[in-house]
Amino acid sequence: MRSSVLAGALAFAGFSAAFSDSSPWIVASTAPFKAASNNNKIQTSSAALKTTKDFLSTCPTDSYVIVVQPGLHYADLAVEGGSPMKSLIETVDRFDAKGKFIVPEVVGEAVDGTSIKDLIHEACGQERKEVQVHHIELRALVGSGDIRTRTLTSNDDEAASTVLSKLKDGSSTLIFFGTPANAAERTVYEPEFEEAVMMDLKRSVQAKPSRRADNGTDWNKLPLFEKYQFFTPGIFMGLLAVIFMGSILTVGIKALSSLQVSYGAFEKDMGPAAHKKQQ
Repeated sequence: MRSSVLAGALAFAGFSAAFSDSSPWIVASTAPFKAASNNNKIQTSSAALKTTKDFLSTCPTDSYVIVVQPGLHYADLAVEGGSPMKSLIETVDRFDAKGKFIVPEVVGEAVDGTSIKDLIHEACGQERKEVQVHHIELRALVGSGDIRTRTLTSNDDEAASTVLSKLKDGSSTLIFFGTPANAAERTVYEPEFEEAVMMDLKRSVQAKPSRRADNGTDWNKLPLFEKYQFFTPGIFMGLLAVIFMGSILTVGIKALSSLQVSYGAFEKDMGPAAHKKQQ
């Protein structure tokens, strides 16, 4: 029974567009592939790799071809008018895939094809089987539009010719996956505390006036404002506080000085009303 494995991946292409940095993961083999514990269409790279390792741990076939397409997104396989990877799809159709594992969208850290190659050698070494393992690293996809499509088509021709010559009839496994589309643009933050401390120390040392004497400058001949720093952040803050408090004090003194009280206000009232109050 012949079936288009990569075309099967395209059938899921419209499933979701939630992740712009996802990539497809396809494993096709002439050996039966037992049911995977995780059949989600969106998986992490660690989950997809674990399922693949479980299958490869028994060294199921005699020939293995690992094809890695950096920067591949599942949308690249679902271009209107036909996939640019038509040659590779036709090549895969030529051998009978009895087992397959397809994940349209894999997110997370990029997987290195060399690690899968080492795993196959280790597993087949334990089984005492001589196998052929071929690792194909295609050119990374960059840009968009026609440039990206031409690169993918060129890579497809290269991969198809290589895969066709490496696959063995009746006992072959193809592992095809991509890396996140923006993996090359990701930058990993690496703290440089030692360098930062050295730069701070360098600034502090250079800021000291005594450092200038080491350059052959006579300290006693320097102008006053080069010897000392008269305007520091502390002084600036102090001046602002003095100005603010001084303005409040000035307003208070002016308010007190503007009070006007007549002299008669402090004299004793001797009028008729005062006599009545006394009675």
